[in-house]
Amino acid sequence: MVHHSNAHFETDKNTKLTIVDILKQKEQLYDSLFNYNIDGILVLDLKGNVIDANPAIEKITGYTVKELLDIELISSVAIEDIERKIYHCQKACHGEPQEYELSIFNKIGKQLKLVVKMIPIMSQNEIVGLFEIIKDVTEAKQMEMMMHRSDKLSVIGELAAGVAHEIRNPLTTLKGFLDLLSPEINSKYASLMQSELERINTIVNEFLLLAKPKVVNFKMNRISEIISNVIFMLEPQSHLSNIQVIPTFNDHGLLVNSDENQLKQVFINIIKNAMEAMPNGGNIYINVNNKNNQLRIQVQDEGCGIPKEKLSKLGDPFYTTKLTEQA
Repeated sequence: MVHHSNAHFETDKNTKLTIVDILKQKEQLYDSLFNYNIDGILVLDLKGNVIDANPAIEKITGYTVKELLDIELISSVAIEDIERKIYHCQKACHGEPQEYELSIFNKIGKQLKLVVKMIPIMSQNEIVGLFEIIKDVTEAKQMEMMMHRSDKLSVIGELAAGVAHEIRNPLTTLKGFLDLLSPEINSKYASLMQSELERINTIVNEFLLLAKPKVVNFKMNRISEIISNVIFMLEPQSHLSNIQVIPTFNDHGLLVNSDENQLKQVFINIIKNAMEAMPNGGNIYINVNNKNNQLRIQVQDEGCGIPKEKLSKLGDPFYTTKLTEQA
């Protein structure tokens, strides 16, 4: 039988630790766990007020411990997650440890994704507060989303290739018979049919690019020249829409190793989107700046902008807010 003294714990023949020493060591361990933890830790009372916080909280939220003492935490929670936050707080206050995901806004307004653990603080068999342990998983969630989009694009590419090949076979037949029948039908109709078949063929080729992207032709290009060419190409459309494109080039002739055609397509898409965002006309400002041999290209229109609830959809394949054009 092993007997434990109420006065001390025996560690070896020459060293004895008193209960006071054990408690002091535990306090030191607690301080280390609290102050040096890479995850944020909040100490809350049962009303949800911050009593204390560790240094990691400032890195995550941008708020100092003093600032956190003076604000209501619920005010930083994303609106759609407020009810979830309250639900888990209530559960934790009744003695049930909680773990859940939460979206908040930090001090500068950036939205963060968090994993939150809530642990009841007990004293004399009563719950007197809560530990809230916060892990910032924003980057991990973004990486997960990018991988999901990549997988989605891969599947779409395979599907597009199959569809494109299936369309090309009857398309070739139609074009062949149209060439044979052209002398016997109205030339105007034949020309129109030929034009539409060519348009279908172009769409099919774009489908195939999803599955097998074309070879990229990298060379040194001056971005300001590419943008100037795009502006010139879109000039008729901008005049018709009462839109003026105003470029400012401060690139100092910097050359960039790039594919000219792909960059043209990027700038065409961006400028056309800006035009479509201003149905009543306006200005599009394009600024190209060279800072430490790095280019910053900024395109600003005077349209209504993208609604906040749709910002998370940016990058999703085939997502659009544009109405289908009627023929």
